[in-house]
Amino acid sequence: KKMAILVTGATSAVGYFIAKKLREEYPKTEIKALIRSEKKYPELEELGINFVKGDLTDKESLVKALEGIDDIYNAAGEARDDIPSRLYYDVNVTGTKNLLEAFIENKGKKFLHISTVGIYGYKIKNQPIKEEHPKKSDHPYHETKWIAEQLVFKYAKEHGFFAAAVRPPYIVGPMDRQVAPRIFNYLLNDRKIPLVGTGKAVISFVHHEDVARALVMCGATEGANGKAFHVIGSTCTAREMFELAGEITGKEPIFQEISFPVAMIAAVFSEIMAKLKRSTPKISRRRVNQFSRTRVYSLEKINQIVGFEPEYSTKDAFQDAFDWMKEQKLA
Repeated sequence: KKMAILVTGATSAVGYFIAKKLREEYPKTEIKALIRSEKKYPELEELGINFVKGDLTDKESLVKALEGIDDIYNAAGEARDDIPSRLYYDVNVTGTKNLLEAFIENKGKKFLHISTVGIYGYKIKNQPIKEEHPKKSDHPYHETKWIAEQLVFKYAKEHGFFAAAVRPPYIVGPMDRQVAPRIFNYLLNDRKIPLVGTGKAVISFVHHEDVARALVMCGATEGANGKAFHVIGSTCTAREMFELAGEITGKEPIFQEISFPVAMIAAVFSEIMAKLKRSTPKISRRRVNQFSRTRVYSLEKINQIVGFEPEYSTKDAFQDAFDWMKEQKLA
């Protein structure tokens, strides 16, 4: 029987790059993308990816979708800021559980999973952070991603299949609709940039291509079985990040330094207003925490076991993101 791989979340940026990387590495293998709707995805079709219908919240649809599938690359997940908590559970926890159960029913072989560095929480004493660092949930997204990651390894142990996970920080690059557009829009719209404190907090980034390559390398490395790895591209301070965005857009950033408590109060108001207007908050407590606390992660484990080294700098990631935004007429 010919080998077959399924990518979930393939219509997201990181899922697309995983599908692309798998196609490069395994040109003759059948690669499928799990999709919910009948929409057209020309960029996936160009890679020779076949589509299979299924929904993470509907286990029966997954049992059918996973027929004949050997390996799963799970990039599906709910990470948006402006959704009710239970949606994180539905997709990240129940969805992963359904996927695992359907995978086991179909006697799948390898399960590769995307987690997040958010599982350690915001306030971290010992840095660089290693993978074994205690987990602390301070947002339903992080909490549900940690539960999901543990489920993957629990099922793998019980049923004897290969499993590995990568934990990325902010993923930036082409097709990024989450991080880079918000940052560039401050500059493009000549808005004042709220810097919490003096903007010295160190933030970690990774390019979509690096995440995809790391996960595919894990899938091909026997020693990665049963392990979770950080996948980090580069770091810079919050201030440097906006200065970099300024260089790329040719706009001078206008900073407004605000204290942490003031930023948190502004975020609460922004979240309340967004709820009332049913829109995305301009600033959220999660983002204030993320951009005001230094978090540096060790890359030693994936480097030693899998041989992964990042190829993209922060500048590369943001430049690629901006070029894509221009192509899409978003900038």
